[in-house]
Amino acid sequence: MIRKGIGSGKLILFGEHSAVYGFPAIGAPLPFRTEISWAPSKAASNEQEGGKSKSPNSAVKTPDEIGEDRAVFLKLLRKLRLETANSENFERGVWNRSSGVPRTGGFGSSAALCVAVSKIALNRPTREYDKGVHGLASRLENLFHGKPSGIDTGISSDNGASAWFRSPQGPPERKAVCIPKWHIIYGAVPRIRSTADSILQLGHRADKTPLEELGKIAANFLDLIGGGSQPESFAGAASELVNHAQEVLASLNLSNPTLSRIFELAKECGADGGKLSGGGGGGAFFICARSRKTRNEILENLPPYLAEEGINLSFPLRQLDFNGCPPKSSMRRSS
Repeated sequence: MIRKGIGSGKLILFGEHSAVYGFPAIGAPLPFRTEISWAPSKAASNEQEGGKSKSPNSAVKTPDEIGEDRAVFLKLLRKLRLETANSENFERGVWNRSSGVPRTGGFGSSAALCVAVSKIALNRPTREYDKGVHGLASRLENLFHGKPSGIDTGISSDNGASAWFRSPQGPPERKAVCIPKWHIIYGAVPRIRSTADSILQLGHRADKTPLEELGKIAANFLDLIGGGSQPESFAGAASELVNHAQEVLASLNLSNPTLSRIFELAKECGADGGKLSGGGGGGAFFICARSRKTRNEILENLPPYLAEEGINLSFPLRQLDFNGCPPKSSMRRSS
């Protein structure tokens, strides 16, 4: 029987880097997804039953059949075997990937892959958030990022906006959140530094005050979305928090001149604010608009401005709209 798993791209709105110090992080899944399927190999199963010692690596067909991608995927399957106690041998069989999250830096491509594989391993293909899937995906992502916070895999395994709170053990705790009507435009620029390097740089800082300030901004955003603001007043207040967070991130040397210029040009097109999203050093960013009309004007007018200044995006501008509260049944902290 073929199993399938899906992991979404992600966008962190607030709380990157400060989350590891106990502050909340807020993010949302993106519409593009990594879709993985796995079918056990009948021939490989017969070999197992016959006691043959053929290497598992020679019996698995992976989504990327050659080069480094195959090698990394095989490492992921070996780690999966160590992290799960079920009887299936996922190192044998046929794996296929039908689509993917762009490997642009900041959209969670490794998290989406780990979530999709975890859903297959645990046989939980649902689009609803599942704490077991989240936990396994976070352990698998150690292969890519050393000791990740678990926020990326949480957002990637979710189906709506959420806040994440540090847990004494295991992955962070989730709380679904309702973001009032708000218009986001996201994109990405080439990275000049990896997330691991940024984390290392911040770890050497003696003064943690800016990181604490980022955490307070994330907490203020949660207060704002819980305060019942009208759409216009919410958008303005949220944009002020976005700009403040970007100023702090820039003071930590996590931004760069290209991002700064993009935000300046976006404001000339009517945007209220913008900030990087994720590890920094380039990568993902988002711009916020007060209305749908302004959002459309930015999407139309900003790309030509960027082209005139020779600014090349590694991922083109796309829209993400928040439209208010989901059904009440989903507005609860997961156990």
